[in-house]
Amino acid sequence: MPTPRVDKIREAGPSILKNHDLFIKELTAGGPLTAMELATVLSFTTNEHSWSGMSLGACLRTAFPRENWPLVVSHLDKLPDFTVRSPQDLANMFVALQAIAPDSTLIHTFLTIRWSNTVLRSAILQQIFLLSPEDFNFADTNLLKVVSSYEFPTNDHRFDMEIARFRPEVLNILDVIRFLFDCANERVHNEIAATILDRSVKILPELIFIGALKCPKPWTPLQDRAITSLFDLFFSGHPSEVFVFSIVFNIDESFLLNMFVDLFSRTSTVMPRIVEISQEIDRVEEIARCKSLSFSIEFACVAAGRNALALNTFLLERYELLGETFVNALLVFLDVRSSQDYSDLQSNRDSVTILSLPVVSLCLAFLSSLSLGPEQIEKLQIIQTQCLQTYSRLVNWGQGFDDVILMNSKSNSFSPFIEREMKESYQKLYEQQMTIGDFIIYLQSLKESRDPTDQDVFACMIHSLFDEYRFFPQYPVSALATTAVLFGSLIQYRLIDGIALSVAFRYILDALKESPDSNMYKFSLQALLQFQMRLPEFPEFCSVLAQVLTLDMLQPQLYEKIREIALSYNKMAPSDSSAAVLAPTSIFSCVNVRPDTSGIMDEAETIDDKVLLIVNNVSKSNIDVKVKDLVEILDIRQFRAFSKYLVERVKFEPNNQRLYFQICFAIADPLLDYKILRETYVAILSLMFSESITSSSTERNHLKNLGSWLGMITLGQNRPILHKNVSFKDLLIQGYNSDRLMVVLPFACKALEHTASSKIFKPPNPWTMGILRLLVEFHRYANLKLNLKFEIEVLFKTLKMDINEVDPSTSLRETLAVREQVEATTAASSITKGMDNLSLQQLDQAPLSPSGRHAIVAEPSFSSQALLTARFEISGSSIFAIQPAMKKVFILALDKTVREVLDPVVERSISVACVTSRCLIAKDYALESDEKKLMDVTSRLVQRLASSLSMVTNLEGFHAALEVNIRAILLSSGVPEQSIPADSVSMAVNDNAGTILAIIDAAVKARAVQEVNEVMVPLVSARVQHREKHPDEPFIDPAVSKFALSLPDPLSLSLSSVPNLQSRVYESLGQQPAGPQSVRQGVNTFSPGNVESIVQPYTQSPKPNKFSALLEGAHGDPIISNLPDGVNDELAAVDQMMATVDNVVNEAVAQVSTHLEQLCEFCKTRFSKDISISELPDEGPVKNGVALIINTINDFVSHPAAVELFALKCSETIINMLFTYYDVRIDREMVAFCLDRLCDLSPGVTRDIIRWLVESKDERKYNVPAILTLIEGGFVSPPEFDVLICDQISDENPLAVSFICDLISESVLSTPPIALRTDFTACLQALHEYYMTRPNSAKVSSLFEALSNAKHTLNDAPPGLSKQIIREEMGVVFAEWIRLTQHPAQTSKLLNIFIYQMIEEGVFSNLESLSLFYRVGVEMAVDGFIKVQDSRTGSDEVYIPIDSMAKLIVRSLCVIDSSENSLGVSGYFKVVLAVVTAVFAHRHESMGASFNQKPFFRLFSSMFSEWSALASPSLPNPGIDDTEFYEQVSNTLKTIQPIAFPGFTFAWLSLISHRSFMPIILSFPNCSGFPYMFGLMEAALKFFRRYLVPEAMPNSVKVVYKGFLRIVLLLLHDCPEFLVGYHYELCALVPSECTQLRNMFLCAFPKAMTLPSPFTPDIKMENVAGISKSPFILGDYVSILSITKTKECVDDIVLNRDVTPGKISPLLESLRIPQHDEPGLGFNSISTNPLAVNALMVYLGVLATSDFRSTYANDDRSKLNVHGIHYLIISKVIEYSGWEESYFLLSAMVNQLRYPNSHTQYFSAVLLSLFNGTWHGHKKQEVQEQITRVLLERVICSRPHPWGVLVTFTELLKNPVYQFWDLGFIRSSTEVEKLFGTLYNHISVPAA
Repeated sequence: MPTPRVDKIREAGPSILKNHDLFIKELTAGGPLTAMELATVLSFTTNEHSWSGMSLGACLRTAFPRENWPLVVSHLDKLPDFTVRSPQDLANMFVALQAIAPDSTLIHTFLTIRWSNTVLRSAILQQIFLLSPEDFNFADTNLLKVVSSYEFPTNDHRFDMEIARFRPEVLNILDVIRFLFDCANERVHNEIAATILDRSVKILPELIFIGALKCPKPWTPLQDRAITSLFDLFFSGHPSEVFVFSIVFNIDESFLLNMFVDLFSRTSTVMPRIVEISQEIDRVEEIARCKSLSFSIEFACVAAGRNALALNTFLLERYELLGETFVNALLVFLDVRSSQDYSDLQSNRDSVTILSLPVVSLCLAFLSSLSLGPEQIEKLQIIQTQCLQTYSRLVNWGQGFDDVILMNSKSNSFSPFIEREMKESYQKLYEQQMTIGDFIIYLQSLKESRDPTDQDVFACMIHSLFDEYRFFPQYPVSALATTAVLFGSLIQYRLIDGIALSVAFRYILDALKESPDSNMYKFSLQALLQFQMRLPEFPEFCSVLAQVLTLDMLQPQLYEKIREIALSYNKMAPSDSSAAVLAPTSIFSCVNVRPDTSGIMDEAETIDDKVLLIVNNVSKSNIDVKVKDLVEILDIRQFRAFSKYLVERVKFEPNNQRLYFQICFAIADPLLDYKILRETYVAILSLMFSESITSSSTERNHLKNLGSWLGMITLGQNRPILHKNVSFKDLLIQGYNSDRLMVVLPFACKALEHTASSKIFKPPNPWTMGILRLLVEFHRYANLKLNLKFEIEVLFKTLKMDINEVDPSTSLRETLAVREQVEATTAASSITKGMDNLSLQQLDQAPLSPSGRHAIVAEPSFSSQALLTARFEISGSSIFAIQPAMKKVFILALDKTVREVLDPVVERSISVACVTSRCLIAKDYALESDEKKLMDVTSRLVQRLASSLSMVTNLEGFHAALEVNIRAILLSSGVPEQSIPADSVSMAVNDNAGTILAIIDAAVKARAVQEVNEVMVPLVSARVQHREKHPDEPFIDPAVSKFALSLPDPLSLSLSSVPNLQSRVYESLGQQPAGPQSVRQGVNTFSPGNVESIVQPYTQSPKPNKFSALLEGAHGDPIISNLPDGVNDELAAVDQMMATVDNVVNEAVAQVSTHLEQLCEFCKTRFSKDISISELPDEGPVKNGVALIINTINDFVSHPAAVELFALKCSETIINMLFTYYDVRIDREMVAFCLDRLCDLSPGVTRDIIRWLVESKDERKYNVPAILTLIEGGFVSPPEFDVLICDQISDENPLAVSFICDLISESVLSTPPIALRTDFTACLQALHEYYMTRPNSAKVSSLFEALSNAKHTLNDAPPGLSKQIIREEMGVVFAEWIRLTQHPAQTSKLLNIFIYQMIEEGVFSNLESLSLFYRVGVEMAVDGFIKVQDSRTGSDEVYIPIDSMAKLIVRSLCVIDSSENSLGVSGYFKVVLAVVTAVFAHRHESMGASFNQKPFFRLFSSMFSEWSALASPSLPNPGIDDTEFYEQVSNTLKTIQPIAFPGFTFAWLSLISHRSFMPIILSFPNCSGFPYMFGLMEAALKFFRRYLVPEAMPNSVKVVYKGFLRIVLLLLHDCPEFLVGYHYELCALVPSECTQLRNMFLCAFPKAMTLPSPFTPDIKMENVAGISKSPFILGDYVSILSITKTKECVDDIVLNRDVTPGKISPLLESLRIPQHDEPGLGFNSISTNPLAVNALMVYLGVLATSDFRSTYANDDRSKLNVHGIHYLIISKVIEYSGWEESYFLLSAMVNQLRYPNSHTQYFSAVLLSLFNGTWHGHKKQEVQEQITRVLLERVICSRPHPWGVLVTFTELLKNPVYQFWDLGFIRSSTEVEKLFGTLYNHISVPAA
């Protein structure tokens, strides 16, 4: 607005700008200008053309540097004469603004002003778009650009041209875009803006689209429309689409993803376009991670089909992130897409097939690799079948022809030519123009063809067969039989695999579910028989087949095979007891579980939660009550599930076995006893067959626990363990043979311990003594480990028997003689490998009987092919050689016999022969350079070995097997058994057996030569290469050791050639035919014309023995007599060879001994006694000498036969030297170093050292330096040595006593100590006893005095002793305690003594030392737990430090004397718990999400267990009682409650419900423990109030809440009085959405009460028993009301009988609290105090019922008057309150509707009276709605429902007085009326 000063400046004109100083002076004269005046001056740039914007802006900036220029610019809108007439005017204004603010902030302000002058605004907009870069270049300003190079990485130059093109554009300024949209959004004068916007969209859609996206949200409707339309423009295809979408993704990734998801949700056909755009902008992986799973999965599949995404990686990442949610989404996707594509395929519609074959295959394979739930597995199976029908070419996918299959994969359908080819082929098959064998060969040729057409034909034929499955039941019998054989042959000959194989298995299983008489069952059985040879390849399928019991009845041999495969796969007996007899594998064949013969049908798989609660809370004190409850609940159908659960508990809780046995004994049900015994056997069998039991001490401990349980329930009760279930003798022998003695021996010992309490099986029972004698034999002769010997010794100690007085058996020693042969057989079979599958051969089919059955020959091996190649013809005069049909029967039986009997043995024989030949030739011909000679010898050797091995095994049993198979085929073909010619069968077999074996022998030799040629390739190649590179040098195999060259003749290798005698042995192999005489003749003379001459000698001679081929020559003479000359001499040299080996070993031992002795003597004279070898130089004579000795020892590593002997002899020598050269430290270190290397060579060295130290009578072993060397080197464990050597003190051996004293002194009192005092617990105890009888022993006395002086008491610690040193000493003390608790010789007395010593040393003397010790100990225990757990050892040792700490805490309460401790026992315990809490809190805060709650949970639970065990007579009475102990523990648990430490929530809930905590604290007399339990429940409910958010509740909180519900259910069942007493406080703390939890609190009623049914017709509350009694209330409601001054208000009203608003208002105000959010109530926030409202209702109920009792002495409930002053208070409070207060008041009243009591009756009557009361205006309807809402909330949720609520709600619905059904809000909605109608029908059912 013009002012005199402004007018003066205008009048001066633009010329004043020439003198800046004058103009500035003029501007500032008279004081600063106002914002309006400055705006007027600024407007000169547009109103007066001659004013220079640059000069004017510079002067204004100088004159007013601190002016609020954005305010000045905003005042331009208020100038009436301000206008913009041309682009130059606007440019001049922008130049001025830029001069004032070079950062362009004023131009930004100018463009973002909300111009009130719409005409001026339109003019400015019009001139902006007329600006040229010459007038004003926006690109040079600092205004935000729409697109710039900053949108992309610095190294990305793809869009430099586009950015350069858009840079000078006005629309590239984001403020211009915003200004344009603001103008276009105005309702008036927006025509110009609309025109400009339309033109800009056509010219520069990129800038409009990107600029609109960059505008701040919320967007206007115009912006939304523009963005949507422009997105569609670029999505449909635009030259700048890549540029635009790249920027859009960088700007707002979520917007682009949402647009893509929205497009996809409208039509899925856009997905290829979305993937194309994602590829163009290189954002495929980011878009694939979209939150929409349906979009993400489909996008990934399409992208994978275009090779733009690694689908496998995507699936794994999403599964790891989302888990089951992603799996379900993927299943839904495959289901929907395959169904849609299948529908299109059936209707011949063209569709965009999104799923390609690789994608479908990968998705299905991924799902199949997961551990899915039952429902997911069922859905996956359906999807697999559906995908196979839709994508038929999946049949042969993944078999190496994928590239060929993809050539025709553009469509899911097949061409008419393919369909016609398929139909013609099947027509030939079913019209018998083509046999099944030919059909299979035809399918194989199609499957392996590289022609796309053939692949399509194959896929079409398999697809058609599977698609026809649904019509198989309608097939004729003959056609179905052909189909069955074809179906099984597809599997047998590997024509289908993967998905197709899974579907085929499912079809077979589905058919087996039919009746055995049905055609489909026969179909599946026939198909199964076709591929029975491949069943071992499908163990999972066999596991399912084993459950089909009808197979056992119809095909017992097949079922037995299936069952064996299933058991070997599962490694355990199936849990389903309905299976057949459960036999173990060959490891422990003496442990069996018999089938369940109880006959109970429909057995439950789970147990009732009530049963679990009872078992979890049973104890010795309440077992009678709990068993009574258990018997009432436990149903006979739950026996098996209960037994399984109980056995699992027994396995993990050995300390509670006696308790669980008492439960079973108290129930006394024979059927339950049977079930428990059987489940025990199943669990034992499962553990014995576990693969990890030999390496897992946990599993072995579980087996020991089961053994103890088994003995307790059988032998301990005078019941036998049947031989058919467990044969202990056989079990021990088999365990020894299988190296699993560590598994079975402790199990057997634990079971036999209970014979001590048996009247029948107590020794000298013969059965028991037989097992004990075997155990004695193991103890003496089996070279057992110490822990196993200890198990046997403990058993004999338990039985009070002397192990030395029991004579050992001889069973083990007899077994030792056989073990070498068993091991050799096992080694041979372990190197056997199967032969490759050869080409398919098919026998022609012919009908065997008029029934028209078909048979097909299974895949033949090389043996059957050899028979066919030889064109075998049946010879003889039997019917099988005459009739063609019988010939085919013989051929079929022969083929089957070859496969079942001969093939496996022959395969193994060839494999063993090849390996043996290679080893022998490589050894004997190691220096032979001629590879031809090498291969010639190898060929002869392998033929001889393979022929001998195969013939030895084949001859036995071949005749019988062939006869059995002939009979089986005839019977299956319909021939009656009485019609089978038995004589002809035997004749045919005898006539042809020799010829068959002769042909097989020839085939074996040929195949053996073929395989050995492959095995010998490396040896031949080595010789060829050596000859090429070193033609003049002799060949030496690199594997040859120098010891082999140094051995004497004839054992050494000759550099010239193989010795003549040795070579003659190999040459003679080809001259001596192997096998029986008949076979050898058959090989040489066989032809079709002389079969009888071949067979005659064989049939006349008896069957040869199994080993005859090896022991006899050509005429039954010993082979050795037919050896060439000189061979006998060679064999006679074996004895000399063994003697030579002994000489070589002795020479090496002597060499080691000499070198070591020389070194010791050298060091003894050169070095001092205390110098260490580590102080010597590396190249000195000592270390070089030691290296020479080690090299000598290492030379024996390559000689397994001699290494054990060498290690044994050398270790004896070195041990002797250790006890000879013990004075010099360096000598001892050298000896220990060599001994350590020997231990690496042979583990038996350490065992020999320990045995010598224990059993040897040599007094040299009492050598302290030598023993210390062994301890430091780890050869001997101090505790183990302690237990072994302490017995020698008992023998009163003075030398041993002196030695042990010196040893303890040197090891324990040294610095640093080698061992701890607790490591020698047994010896110290023995020395103490020794000292008691001989107090004059100076040695022992000095030791005890030294140990006593070595104790560092904290009271006497020097002042300068650092805290770190004290911590280390504390750590040593705690480490000694841990060692003591784990020491084998520890007793309760020793533990107490140790604690006394800690007290004497001052560890517990004051608060500081006590706190420091337990802080150090707890930290050590927790750190030890975490360290061991991180190593994943899976051992129980992880809890040893934690358990030791708990034992120390509890035992110290018994030892500490309050009179000697300033803190007292209670104060001591409080300090300990405070320290534990402090360590816990520090760990929780510092570790964050990685906090591990297990160690602290274990600490508290172990404390509970230790405290429960204090009843032991060996322990003194603790200084505090149960009440004080649990009070302090409960206070500690309340301190570490979940709301403060959420990382401990799971463990915290487990602790407060611990069986050794909650039942005890609730059982305190006079309910004294209830307040502590309430404090813990209050803490839990506060946690749920914070974290229980229904909209975003984590899964972890859901699990915790579910566990809390179980705790409440436990309290409701076992201690309802607790819930009854604290009901209103608990209800006030319950989150509003937890209605069921609130109902559980309110459903509690005293145990002595029996609730009547709330649905009893015409029930009257006043007539119910107990209704007159006052409820049991424990909460302090008076204090709550006093704090809020509510009680004062109520008492005043009651006293004055005044319910006016003036009295009610203060009462309402006392119930209010500051507003806070409370989700789930329907209110955004609440201001009512729930606790005060609930307390108020309790108080009013108490007053009302008390007045009634004082008025009516006879307590007549019918005279109850609810309309007294208390009712008036309630009604007036509701009347004057709002919706929120009314809701809480009514809810508090409903909280009193519980079990029958006076409060329930009173508040029920009050509620009904309020419902039907007189109210003003709409208040009545509001009250009725709220009462209905509150009652409905309590009833509509899941059970349980409070009794009083049900009675009140029933009365409201049924009683016509309340006219409930006529209320408007009931009839206003059909859904509401229907809901209440359903409730009414439900509560009316009992009345009907």
